[in-house]
Amino acid sequence: MIFVISVGGEYLTRDKTNYYSPHTDASSPVDKYSYLGMAVTGGRYFGPHMSYVAGAPRSAGHGQVMIFSKGDPPTSNPINLTAVLDGEQFASSFGYELATADVNGDGLPDLLVSAPFYFSRDEGGAVYIYQNENHRLPAIPKLKLTGKLESRFGLALANLGDINKDGFEDVAIGAPYENDGVVYIYLGSENGLNRKPSQIITASDVRSSLKTFGSSLSGGIDVDNNSYPDLLIGAYSSSAAIVLLARPITNITTQVDGTYLTNIDPAKAGCRSDPGTNLTCFQFRACCAIEQMETSTSFQYLNLEYVIEAETFNNQKKFSRVFFGQDFKKRSNIVRRSIQVKSNGQMDCIEEIVYIKEGTRDIQSPIKFHLNYTFVEPRLKDSGLIALNPILNQAQANRKFEATFQKDCGSDDICESQLEVSAELELQQEDNQYTLVLGERDELQLNVTVTNQEDSAYEAQLFIQHQPSVSYIAAIRSGTVICNRFNETIVACTLGNPLKRDGVAKVTVRFDPSGLEDSVPRLNFRIWANSTSKQITELPPTMLDVKVAKK
Repeated sequence: MIFVISVGGEYLTRDKTNYYSPHTDASSPVDKYSYLGMAVTGGRYFGPHMSYVAGAPRSAGHGQVMIFSKGDPPTSNPINLTAVLDGEQFASSFGYELATADVNGDGLPDLLVSAPFYFSRDEGGAVYIYQNENHRLPAIPKLKLTGKLESRFGLALANLGDINKDGFEDVAIGAPYENDGVVYIYLGSENGLNRKPSQIITASDVRSSLKTFGSSLSGGIDVDNNSYPDLLIGAYSSSAAIVLLARPITNITTQVDGTYLTNIDPAKAGCRSDPGTNLTCFQFRACCAIEQMETSTSFQYLNLEYVIEAETFNNQKKFSRVFFGQDFKKRSNIVRRSIQVKSNGQMDCIEEIVYIKEGTRDIQSPIKFHLNYTFVEPRLKDSGLIALNPILNQAQANRKFEATFQKDCGSDDICESQLEVSAELELQQEDNQYTLVLGERDELQLNVTVTNQEDSAYEAQLFIQHQPSVSYIAAIRSGTVICNRFNETIVACTLGNPLKRDGVAKVTVRFDPSGLEDSVPRLNFRIWANSTSKQITELPPTMLDVKVAKK
């Protein structure tokens, strides 16, 4: 039976107009108490004809989803069961909520099914995305999204429409028992729904007193007539419904002029923008263009702020090898500027100078940068519900780029070196056996030679491990080799940065044997070299053995 409700004036009047449609009773495809119809949706999943989807979250224990399609006359049953989707876990309530959305922009409706009582050790609630493939829904979902433990992620679903104007429909998912409630926004893309949410809205973001925020959702309707769909969120424990208005999006095109970002020579001081400095430097230009905004309010100029961070973003590194020239005293690896850009699509650029810090040893790995533009919001007059300032499309406002050093490596830009170590002690030797007579020598001298037969070895180092009974005195320098005590039993020497192809590094290291006692019968020296370049063939350490003899 269909009830048609008429509207009179400003009030809804029940049963003023009744229409009774002829209907046919058909046997249910599920058992009693399966809760068939707990959620419903529809779409042209299989072609031009409409199909209807109903969730039965208690069917078969794990929950099922029934897909019905219209039968062609003169069949006795006008609605036929076309397909059944099964949940994967007992008592997960698969089919509790349903939504239809074209998440990959191919013109075919996709189906989203929630199981808010799904659980694992670290997860609570799941949403399955069945992506339409040539007018058919697969039996296995393309994507499964899960929420936090006991959050009931998926208790509510909504098709938001295209909130960022990229041609793909977007989805909201409620998790009302994650703290006081959370709503996750997932954006569609050419490959389907993104696994990572673009926005996470918590109850406290809206009002601190809200509970079960996200228990119901409704989207896809433009409440404030700004051509962007808005979202209605329920919080039943607080007897509240909240409208979140979508802000207009301004598209920004960004690029980095990287003419001087490659083949940086770390041995050369200065750069085009600062030839007089005694530091190695380079420059680049950060550029952006703003397209005309899709909003009733237009601006000839827009105020933007950009931030560029070198190396330490996303906790990649604790310290950066570079600093920006904006403030030479601070030597900060972060630069922040406010700029004004015309909203006519014309590219505006600003040059930045970057300096490499003194003593930087890593001159092989790229210097990575992160650039982000944000909108400095203008004040708008209230023209109705709420005046909403536009925001930048963050997918375009963020950019990562890198600067690379000049390297003496192969055509693939991968440095493959071959370090080999030879060593000898200035001691008498008989049958390849060194002998040290106690009390005869004030010091031991160890001569070490390191050769490199292949690509340059960057940050090349030599290590000499010795026993505590002998102590390091000093090294007799040769060329660029510098040695220091690494700890009580290891001496570390830098061999040049880089130690080039066919390069040779020699050093003589002096040790004091006066601490040797009669109880120490032998001395051992373990010597090896490494670098940040790739070693073609790993070689074992060079070992020297010394027999300690009494007078």
